[in-house]
Amino acid sequence: MQNEEVERLEKEMPAAEKGADKMQISADGAMVPLLHGVWAEVRTLVVGEVQPAVQEKGETAVHTRNLSYFS
Repeated sequence: MQNEEVERLEKEMPAAEKGADKMQISADGAMVPLLHGVWAEVRTLVVGEVQPAVQEKGETAVHTRNLSYFS
């Protein structure tokens, strides 16, 4: 069944759009309180498209856009 579904999707789905030339991935963690005084770590991941370098106030700066977060 899985192979048949893959074949169907490959035939029917449109081609994926070209992605960004450069992507940035960043991860962080934070402790959060749960019930009864228990704590647990939550991790967050962010993915973004790296933009070309620009000059800002006489310095080179690089920014990201289209950020997507997952925790």
